Amino acid sequence: MSIREMAETKLEIVDIQVARLHGIDCDIWKKDGVDYPLCIVGGIDMSYYHWQGFYGDTEYRWATNPWVWVIEFELVNGKMTDADSLLAERKLLEEMIAETPDEDVIDKRSLQERLRVVNRDLFFVREVARLNAELKQTD
Repeated sequence: MSIREMAETKLEIVDIQVARLHGIDCDIWKKDGVDYPLCIVGGIDMSYYHWQGFYGDTEYRWATNPWVWVIEFELVNGKMTDADSLLAERKLLEEMIAETPDEDVIDKRSLQERLRVVNRDLFFVREVARLNAELKQTD
């Protein structure tokens, strides 16, 4: 996708919610990358592992059941890659952080932590794309 196409990509925010982590529906987890037919596999909640992979032993760990933002959006036009969706989420998070008053320390910190995770994921998506391109050149 070219820079021009990325600039013309439009997202529509479908829903914004604040929810307790343990109360998030399985369908939402699937949209966030829990790619199992069911969220529960062999009696194990796979969303737990998905969350712990990002937040591990921080103050946002699974056991604390933190309040989280659930932001759903749809692509209005074009085709979105993993990098495109991460860039869109990063932009939205940056705007939300800028608009959140400094007094709302917990909300701001939660948004900043998610932004850190998005930036990390974006790095890995780009790195995988670079390595795939190198492999294709060697074939």
